[in-house]
Amino acid sequence: MSFAFIGILIIFFAIFIKTIVQQRRLSEMKSDFIHNMTHEFKTPLSNINLALDTIEKKNSGNQENPDTKLLKIIREENVRLQDNVDLILNTAFYEEKTIQLNKEELNINEIISRTAALFDSEIMDRRAQIDFELDSNIPNVFIDETHFTNVIFNLMDNAIKYSESAAQIKITTLIKNNHMIVSIKDNGKGIPEKSLVYIFDKFYRVPTGKIHDVKGFGLGLTYVKYVVEAHNSTISVESSLGKGSTFKISIPLNK
Repeated sequence: MSFAFIGILIIFFAIFIKTIVQQRRLSEMKSDFIHNMTHEFKTPLSNINLALDTIEKKNSGNQENPDTKLLKIIREENVRLQDNVDLILNTAFYEEKTIQLNKEELNINEIISRTAALFDSEIMDRRAQIDFELDSNIPNVFIDETHFTNVIFNLMDNAIKYSESAAQIKITTLIKNNHMIVSIKDNGKGIPEKSLVYIFDKFYRVPTGKIHDVKGFGLGLTYVKYVVEAHNSTISVESSLGKGSTFKISIPLNK
C-alpha cells in the first residue's frame, strides 16, 4: 500500500511538472508571437508614414487637391492602428514584468491639461465638452509621464467613444486621506452592473448583442489597470446604464 501510494504521488508530481513546463513553453511562444507580430506591423506602418510625408510635401500649398481629405483619413487610420499595436506590446510587456517605468516628480494637473488638448478636434466638432475642477494646491507625484498620459488619454477616449451624443466629461483632482484622487466622469452609455467586475479583464467587451459600434480589442482598460497598479495605485469605477461612468485613480502621496 505504501509503495502504491508513493507511486501515485510520483505520477501526479510528474504530471504536475509536465503541465508547468508546457504552460511555460506556451507562454514563451505567446510572448515571441506578440513581439514578432508587433515588429512586423511596425515596419509597414512606418513605411506608410514616410510615404504619406512624401505625398503631403508634394501637395503642400494645394489645399484644393481632392486627395488631401483622403490623405488625412489614411494618416488618422494609420495612427490609430499604430496606437493599437503599441497597446498590445505594452500590455505584453507588463504581463512579463518587463515594462519600464521612468518615474519623475510631476504635476498631474499639467499632464491632464496637455492630454485634454489632444481632444481639441472633438471639442471643435462638438463631439465632446471637457470641464475641469483641478485642485491647484495638490503636490507633485512620482509617476511615469508617458504611461500615465496614456492612462488619462484612454479614459477620456473611452468617455467620448461610449457617448451616444456629445460627451460631457468632468475631470477632478483632489487630496483625500493622503492620496491624490483623479476622477474622470462622463455622461455616456454606462456599464451594466454585472459587467463592472470584468471591464479590466483582457479582451473583455461589454456585451452589446451582435452590434459592435465601438472599435478596439478590449485591451485599453487592461493596460490602464496595469499601469496604475505599477505605480502602487488603484483604479475603481462607478457606473449605471444610461447615466454614465466615473473612473477614479487613487495615487499615494508618499514616494
